[in-house]
Amino acid sequence: MPINSLKTSIYIVIFTILISLVFVIFNQIDISISARYYTAGAGFTFNDTELAALLKNVVRPTFKLATILSLLFVLLLAFLMPQAMKNMRRHALFLFTCLALGPALMVEGVLKNVFGRARPQDITEFGGDLIFSPAWIISGECSRNCSFVSGDVSGVAILMAIPLIVTRFRLALTIPILALTGLTMAYRVMAGKHFLSDAVISACLTIGLVYFIHYLFYQRQKKKIKVSETSKSGEGQTSQPT
Repeated sequence: MPINSLKTSIYIVIFTILISLVFVIFNQIDISISARYYTAGAGFTFNDTELAALLKNVVRPTFKLATILSLLFVLLLAFLMPQAMKNMRRHALFLFTCLALGPALMVEGVLKNVFGRARPQDITEFGGDLIFSPAWIISGECSRNCSFVSGDVSGVAILMAIPLIVTRFRLALTIPILALTGLTMAYRVMAGKHFLSDAVISACLTIGLVYFIHYLFYQRQKKKIKVSETSKSGEGQTSQPT
């Protein structure tokens, strides 16, 4: 069943605005959720587990490197072998655009640097010396690589671009990607690296951007063609003699 990507992206934007209002108005939600994983004198104890070490030292860097290399490889093939890969060229450009505009530009390039939100592990409530600030509030507590929003969550949520082009297995791919995004959100919150709002808003913004880019790449042109054909058909009918 075809998806209206523009309409879906608008729905996601509306949801993002609503959930953001909840986190801003009831900002203690972030503190109370993070407090569940914090122990006074010991910090965020999940970081002391073998699983946390595995995720930090092996899974995260491997996933990032594999994603970038795979995308660059497909993009390279699409342009070096234009005839054999002509159907893949647009897909490769679509995936590259999602990655470049999402995790790279929107998250790492803009949001993290503009809002300057301190990470949970660095605020006074959890043994640090920085001041807590709600989501979407410019605080200046952090100068670089700040808490709002989560880059890791965005890096996983961007995979939602794949089901949009591999339509035959859309549902089979969407479910595990959403599950992996949820697990990443939980991991970053439990580790004290991000507040819940950082993770949720990051996922929403990234997925909404993916659907909008998909509309621009695949559906906007089709819409123009249909409008053009309808216009020509109407002109032909009015020009017939009566």
